[in-house]
Amino acid sequence: RLEFNNILRIDHLWILPNLTKLCLNCNKIETIENIEMLTNLKDLNLSFNFIEKIENLDTLVNLEVLSLFNNKIEAIENIDMLNKIVIISLGNNLIDTVEGIERFRFMNNLKVINLEGNPIAKKNNFCLLKYISAILPKLNYYEYTFIKSELPADACNLYYRELREVEDKQEKEIQTRKFLEREQSEANRLASSFVEHLDGHQLFDSLWRGDEDGRVLMLVGTQAQELADEYDKDIFELTQEIYKLGLERFTERDEEIKDFTNNLFEGQEELQILGQKEIEWFLQFKEIIFEEARNRLLKLEQNSMHGEDEDTPENLKLSDALDKLNIQFEEAINDLWQALMAQELYLHESIQESTTNFHR
Repeated sequence: RLEFNNILRIDHLWILPNLTKLCLNCNKIETIENIEMLTNLKDLNLSFNFIEKIENLDTLVNLEVLSLFNNKIEAIENIDMLNKIVIISLGNNLIDTVEGIERFRFMNNLKVINLEGNPIAKKNNFCLLKYISAILPKLNYYEYTFIKSELPADACNLYYRELREVEDKQEKEIQTRKFLEREQSEANRLASSFVEHLDGHQLFDSLWRGDEDGRVLMLVGTQAQELADEYDKDIFELTQEIYKLGLERFTERDEEIKDFTNNLFEGQEELQILGQKEIEWFLQFKEIIFEEARNRLLKLEQNSMHGEDEDTPENLKLSDALDKLNIQFEEAINDLWQALMAQELYLHESIQESTTNFHR
């Protein structure tokens, strides 16, 4: 909590990577910046500042509550990637258009929005609540007031045309995103196989890129073009062989990695079982020791109640036995600690050595 501190700039938060809640409201911050490392952040409050733009929030994938109330924000943007957001407050800003509200449709967990106090909420002959109810049917609260069940249906009839347009654009964007995701996934697969840019004619095309001499050579005519086409064919056949081989080796390597990971896991489980056995033996031993100690202590208390002196032979013998039990217990604890630590060190060294060799 760093409210009311006249803070001008967000900085130095890299030392708090596990932070889950950050309150910087009521300061003089103008830019959202230097928070990309706070990937565990769940609650961010930047209300009552001088922020003009929503930006640099992409990496905060765990954010659930975002408050930007009372700033100078003019547009709803750069926010639809925050899929875990439940509550967002953008009230008392300078937003004067509904543009960007449709981006909230991509935020599947969003339940609460506040846009009160913006110019768009004050326009005559326009009900922002109804528009939001039509565009965001999954929303539960607007301005922290529950949206009645009959409102979305009425709002959909009122803004039918706008809703259809938004839905069409969203469907096209979803398809585009899926296509890009597939492309990226395939690119990652090829990169992992060390055959990226070898599945087509990319290598041959790259030879000509920026090659002025090559362009001049092609002016020779048909003969040069035929040679170039033949060379392209030869390179393509070669790269296809490398490409197929790379994918085959990737499959083999992937199986090896899975096998190695499973072996590590099995080794860890094996040592955990051994450690658990050590602990179970110790707990049994502890019960026996404690029972013996309780009996001797009870006997000492009874003797004391009967008026016997502490220095009587029986009491001295009981005290000596208690001391020996105490020593036995401490030795058992130490032995357990040594055994568990030895297992832990062995596990750590084995994993480290095995992993290093496997990576090589």
